[in-house]
Amino acid sequence: MAESSKQHGISLISKGLYRILSDVLGAECIVKLRRQQWDTVNLLNSCDTSDSYRITSGSRLEGFDFKSSDVDTMHIARNVSVLTKPTCFYAQQLQSPSIFVMENEDCSPGFTLIRCLTCDTDNEILYSSLVWKRNYMYLSSSAIVQTFLDSSIREVHGPCKAGNLLGIDADHAYTLKCPVWPRKTTPFVNRSIKQGWPPNDVLRYPMYNRAFFNAW
Repeated sequence: MAESSKQHGISLISKGLYRILSDVLGAECIVKLRRQQWDTVNLLNSCDTSDSYRITSGSRLEGFDFKSSDVDTMHIARNVSVLTKPTCFYAQQLQSPSIFVMENEDCSPGFTLIRCLTCDTDNEILYSSLVWKRNYMYLSSSAIVQTFLDSSIREVHGPCKAGNLLGIDADHAYTLKCPVWPRKTTPFVNRSIKQGWPPNDVLRYPMYNRAFFNAW
């Protein structure tokens, strides 16, 4: 009898919470529609033929429509590869006119130096952001941020510029792509997964088996 009353109480609380969330966030079908709208935006962005394409994320893409809800946009450079070691250079050379390599031995966790092996002069943002250091050319994060700015930008948020996307405030970051997980992420990829997330097929699926770098 007590167990039955407990289950009934939990059911009432769950239904009440669902109604509150529906009042605050919107009905389930409305939240789903908002997500589908942003999925369509990302699909259209992937068809962009310019020097970079966009991937958006943030609370608005989860279906939230609050005044504080945000959109984060990565502008991913096309025809640019970041390698984990220089020995991969020749295999990658036929695919990308701009190739960089990570050097993270003396960097804090989550950071890396990005050394230039070759850079397409037509890529104004990257080519103008190269600086000499220790007899090599490296990307300057501050130069990338400044080059990436334009007259519509109100302020800089770390590696991002604060702009507008479809009438919504958004942070924009210029991003480089590495086709594989960096070596320092090996403990994360191969760690023991206790709760079943993320599953191994997600970690090794080509869409997720990569890393993105922002200037900071």
